[in-house]
Amino acid sequence: MALPGGAGIYYRKKDGKFVVESLLKPAGWSFKAIKWLEYLQKTQFKGHVIRHAMNGGEKSMRLAGTNFKPDGYCLIDGIHHFFFFHGCYYHSCDCKTSKNSPHSSKNADRDQLYRKICSENGRYIEIKECKFDSMKVRMTTNKVSCFFDKMVTKGMVQEDEIFQKIRSGQFYGFVSCDIHSPEEVVNRWKNFWGGPIFAHVTPTEDMLTPGMVAELEQRKVKITENQLSLVFNHESYIMTTELFLFYDKIGLKMSNLQWALEFTKDTPCRSFVEKMTDLRKKAERDGDGALVELYKLVINSSYGSFGLNVKKHLNHTYKRATSQCVKAEGPRIAGSNHLMGEFSTNWVEIISRKASVNDKTASKLFIIYLLFLIKNIYI
Repeated sequence: MALPGGAGIYYRKKDGKFVVESLLKPAGWSFKAIKWLEYLQKTQFKGHVIRHAMNGGEKSMRLAGTNFKPDGYCLIDGIHHFFFFHGCYYHSCDCKTSKNSPHSSKNADRDQLYRKICSENGRYIEIKECKFDSMKVRMTTNKVSCFFDKMVTKGMVQEDEIFQKIRSGQFYGFVSCDIHSPEEVVNRWKNFWGGPIFAHVTPTEDMLTPGMVAELEQRKVKITENQLSLVFNHESYIMTTELFLFYDKIGLKMSNLQWALEFTKDTPCRSFVEKMTDLRKKAERDGDGALVELYKLVINSSYGSFGLNVKKHLNHTYKRATSQCVKAEGPRIAGSNHLMGEFSTNWVEIISRKASVNDKTASKLFIIYLLFLIKNIYI
């Protein structure tokens, strides 16, 4: 399961184009420094992760009684690596920019102290801004942003460029844009009970078919504001890029992008789930049913299902109504509804309660047994 990670890049609309900005305020660090660190990670330090302001945040260090934050940090084979990017305007350098700056000499003593401390406790790596500029490093895409160079140079991005990056799988995050269903999409979905877009709308009678108006009057149902419905078109629709790809695949047209948020596609739960899955498989091979159920419970709990009040959570299933009446009965059935839509439909929604353990004593004993198993496994 992928989740948004990284610092987050915001694409703000300005004069028909989009300004690329970081959600983090660049206090004490620069995009150019990030570009250098990302370049090192792709070249000299390939295979290692350099922590920096836009990748986990700058690491706070305390060595030799001194607190500081290097621009980048990496631990390789037990050796600390400290990375410092020195802008020539604020740090001492032989270039013209530094010599003409009133601030470059103020940080000289502090820079020298950091060099000494880091060199004594690991490896100190430094680059001057003018030296990095002369390297003319170009990075059109990396894990920080698929428009990294434009972010560094404060360049502008076109709407079509963002849509193209989403379709190619390079852009992951959220967008706000207009969605339109062409006639062929409407014809394909009209036998369903609505369009493919979930949205809150304020319905009026002129939006409904005469048959639906009559049915509402018969049921004495009033049209209220802010109804969750299925529609074919929507303006300023906020969605994930994964949903964008789905709508694009079924033929919907996206346009008029208002803003976009880009994140790193991260999988923070993968190692945990893989470990628990391997342990469960081992328990199955060993024929230990209790451990199988324990690992199943632990994995499910990572999705938030353990500890929920099941009485407040309902399951919704949908079935086609046949010539025979669909009748739902049972202690867990909360009700059923014949779905109404913009077009005629033969779908029925069945609402059921989730299963629960009513015997509190049995529940407590089960938890105690699980804790006993965990103690014997890990202690």
